[in-house]
Amino acid sequence: MNQLFYPTIDLFSYDLKSALNLSSEEIEEQRQDFLAKFPPEVRANFRQSANQTEYFDLFLDPKTGENEFDFEPQNPALEGYYYPVRINDVYGLQIDCSVKNLSEAQDVTSFADIKIEIENKIASDHLTIGYTWLVSGWLREEDSQNAATIAQACYEVLFPENNWRTGIYSEGDFLNGKFFEIWQRESKVQQHVVFLLFPNKDMAIKGAEFYSDWMGLFCYRHKITWAYQQSRTIKASLVNHYRKVDVNAKIIKQNQYNIQASNNNAKGSLDEIQGILDQYTIDLLKLTFQKQIIEINLENYQRRVELIKQKLSEVESELKNNLGKLSIFDNLVENKYLSQIDKDNDNMQLGIKLLENKINATNSKIEIEKGERDRNFQNIITFIGTGMAGTKLIESSQKTCEIFYDKESTTCENPTSRISITVGLILICGLLGWLFKYLIKKL
Repeated sequence: MNQLFYPTIDLFSYDLKSALNLSSEEIEEQRQDFLAKFPPEVRANFRQSANQTEYFDLFLDPKTGENEFDFEPQNPALEGYYYPVRINDVYGLQIDCSVKNLSEAQDVTSFADIKIEIENKIASDHLTIGYTWLVSGWLREEDSQNAATIAQACYEVLFPENNWRTGIYSEGDFLNGKFFEIWQRESKVQQHVVFLLFPNKDMAIKGAEFYSDWMGLFCYRHKITWAYQQSRTIKASLVNHYRKVDVNAKIIKQNQYNIQASNNNAKGSLDEIQGILDQYTIDLLKLTFQKQIIEINLENYQRRVELIKQKLSEVESELKNNLGKLSIFDNLVENKYLSQIDKDNDNMQLGIKLLENKINATNSKIEIEKGERDRNFQNIITFIGTGMAGTKLIESSQKTCEIFYDKESTTCENPTSRISITVGLILICGLLGWLFKYLIKKL
């Protein structure tokens, strides 16, 4: 039978407090949503920091000075507490729940009851960044060499739908105990679970001193994965913008004869395309911003790992500790996340240049065609104007007639003949004027 002393779950959850694109009203709404997780008597003791410190305890009991507060689980065999904090622009919340028994080993199935109790506390919670399940307890003496087996049994109780072998991400040593990290990267929620199985009660008590460190470490980790997911959404938006512009440009090209007939429609389409390109540029800036978020939080993550290692060495130098595998996440961020965003940025920068060149070429073609139409129209006006000017040289239709016919002819009295002669003269003079203009251009 798989058993563990003092089975405990700490859920570390993170909500976005503020962002550059949030108004003051939206920031206050985020705050109220976070406060809604707690009972009214607790909200009255929430604090706001005057300055933007990196880490700030949001709750302070005026009587005890404690920065955490207890809650009564529905299951009387359990106990628990809340610990809310603000880490930069993020609200962090630790919900701790454990079996109220330090002297007897508990079956690992007790974790199911603990999880239900915690999930009841977050039933209406919509997380915007992420969460980590920290599962802990100390092993029976006879199970000291079976930490991996016990951890797997606990995991299968908590998440029976998941696979331990495919989810295990890293493992190491912590205060002479075992450290296991399980990360279901392919799932939509990217479930993150950490097991700390201590060799005895004393080490478990020392391990509790690291809760604030885990709070910060997991926060930076989730900010990184959240920002990367945001970058994937932004990239999809950029690709969509590119396709829209490309399709519209092709339609304009295919309908170039219609464009010649209705230049206003073409200009309207180009204005619409320009609007899409403006949004494309904004999304490029957003992509760069997500990269900066990842870089900042990766630096904070690495610093926090080093602080944990230093703290472990100060507890007792002879204890077995090996958290080096936490750097696996560093490698993922540097070699995949940041590298992928750089490639996407380069490709999308090239994409907008190609689109702008295509649109500029199309716009130039439209302007050239418009100029040609204007010139053709002007030539027609010149042609007719020259002809009309030529007729002015003839004083009257009667005199014109006398030039071509003798005085005995009745042709001059025929109005149809007069009109024909006038039109003919307009055409002849107009043609001569057009030829003269053409020869001038050639010279």
